Amino acid sequence: MDQEKIDIVSIRPQGKEPEYRSFRSSEELLKILAEILVSLKGEKAAVITQTEEETQTLQESIKKIHMD
Repeated sequence: MDQEKIDIVSIRPQGKEPEYRSFRSSEELLKILAEILVSLKGEKAAVITQTEEETQTLQESIKKIHMD
């Protein structure tokens, strides 16, 4: 995964403009996800991925954040 680039877009149903985030490593992904989760302060958000593989990677990364 360290060699592949995956784009993450976080959006909010209240109409806030989407945020486009790119990362190049697992560590960078975890940092971005942690920042997003903290900024939401318990609010819900949707993340759209392009492939099932990206979805699985994202789910695994979120689990890692919650375990730390």
